[in-house]
Amino acid sequence: MIRQRGGTLPNKFPEIFERGQELRKFLVVLVSFVLVACNPMQVMEQADSEIAVFQDRWNDGDVDAIWKMVHPDFRKDMPRDEFNEVFEGFKGALGAVESSKREGFNINTNNGVTTTVITMRTQFANGEGMERFTLLDRGDTQKIVGYFVDSYLLDEYLKTAPDSVTVVDPETETVP
Repeated sequence: MIRQRGGTLPNKFPEIFERGQELRKFLVVLVSFVLVACNPMQVMEQADSEIAVFQDRWNDGDVDAIWKMVHPDFRKDMPRDEFNEVFEGFKGALGAVESSKREGFNINTNNGVTTTVITMRTQFANGEGMERFTLLDRGDTQKIVGYFVDSYLLDEYLKTAPDSVTVVDPETETVP
């Protein structure tokens, strides 16, 4: 008890101290959870792995495996027959992936959804291009939700590409 003029006050220090300890434990658990959920190295490893599998399937010409491995939102935006046509058009213009190196990345986590954008400088059999993969992770695994290639090798193909193929100005990243 603490004495104060005119009476005594109960000593609340032990109770406040215990609450502080509980709060500290909670904060440690919360910070640990955030660090595990947003571990950029783990995100990058998963994304690199997904891209490597995509490029292997590309080289194999396995359009079915690529279709199955991409995110459902990717499949929703392009009908399967157009996907096959675009894949064949891109593969014909670019050729097989001979080598690829990461040039940049951006990881954004918002409300438990992680979006990762990775840019790869890729040497295709017919010349060089910049690939941009957009991957989406809603807590389970990362899946490719967007694929973009910037290469002069696609100029002729894009003149006759299906409407679902969006041509983007690489300087402004807008649709001309």
